Amino acid sequence: MALGALVDFIVETVFGTVGELVLQIFCYGTTYLLLPIVSLGKCYVESASIFRFTRPKWDGLHKDENGRYCMDAELASFLGFIFWLVALISLIVFT
Repeated sequence: MALGALVDFIVETVFGTVGELVLQIFCYGTTYLLLPIVSLGKCYVESASIFRFTRPKWDGLHKDENGRYCMDAELASFLGFIFWLVALISLIVFT
């Protein structure tokens, strides 16, 4: 019984962490690529370390010295997640 709980804990920890990291990189990458295109170059996403987990902040858009807007990596990851969530819901609803 204890061995089963230990295996469940290890599987959940390893796959949960790897899954969260892959999901975060995927969502961040989506926003990193699409935001400059959608904003016609007026907004970009800051570089982020892929070795740290980020949580969304709501004050994540700042104007830089060139007049362009820079979005924090945390907010970019959240927006990428929202983008893919809306895409998945649209796929389910319209097919």
